[in-house]
Amino acid sequence: MNLRRRIAQLGTVLASSLCIAAGIGFASNAADAAQTTMAATDYVHVRNAAGMNGTILGVLSPAESIPVTGIKSGWYQVKYKDQTAYVYQEYLNFEGSKADGDVADGKETDMQATVNVHVRNAAGMNGSVLGVLSAGEKVQVTGKANGWYKVKYNGNPGFVYAHYLNFIGAASEGQTASGTDMIATTAVNVRSAASNSGSVIGVLDKGEKITSTGTENGWYVVNYNGKTGYVWNNFLAPGIQGADTTAEGKVLTTTANVNMRTNSSTSARVIKVVPKGAQVTVIDYENGWYRVDYDNDAGCIYGEYLK
Repeated sequence: MNLRRRIAQLGTVLASSLCIAAGIGFASNAADAAQTTMAATDYVHVRNAAGMNGTILGVLSPAESIPVTGIKSGWYQVKYKDQTAYVYQEYLNFEGSKADGDVADGKETDMQATVNVHVRNAAGMNGSVLGVLSAGEKVQVTGKANGWYKVKYNGNPGFVYAHYLNFIGAASEGQTASGTDMIATTAVNVRSAASNSGSVIGVLDKGEKITSTGTENGWYVVNYNGKTGYVWNNFLAPGIQGADTTAEGKVLTTTANVNMRTNSSTSARVIKVVPKGAQVTVIDYENGWYRVDYDNDAGCIYGEYLK
């Protein structure tokens, strides 16, 4: 397959991102200084904006390295030919990464927690909690896979959800001085304590936004009607900038050629490629992805590419 054709096909797959992560969304305030160096995992476009509508500035070849200065809306902010540019996050990994996503010795990168966040023994919300990183606490990152960063925690391997780690000194998109924007993935109780025995002080509707100020024993600490409340972590997901999470039953339009997958994960099988401008009917919202009906098939499309 020639390079031109390979790059053309790449445009149809760049729209996918990990469900639980919905892409990591950070905005760097250190655009003039590289935070780390990363390498392309495939042929990938470099664009002048963080989105498929950004103008193509060039193409990185597999294993080609590039300085990374931050992260924005699921795209790494990079330094390309002396200008700020963007590469879709799925197609960059830490320089020296192996097939399993771990980096070679000496290529580890320090990052910091943007809120109080759990360190788990596996890459998933069902992983056992090994401890908690405090907001601003630094941790050594040794790999990246499936929306989680692998870290070295108290001398042992652990995993931190990618949305809550940032490059040192960079500001988090969606994070305010009071916390991080979250979205309820279903109707869920807000409790007075981080326990099922805590009294119910309110209920969040599916798709309702709320601000989280940290985590405690597997619960998100939230600001609810001016009071401190707690929501179990399985029922909140990071807010996706611009996504309409109350769109169930609505008709949305694709903004680019995009894969529709069996599940909300980049590892899920591709059912079909939905063309730019196609109309889809929303069935559900899943942590940054929409489950939609299109052409008598149901599947998942990443929310950034629907309007």
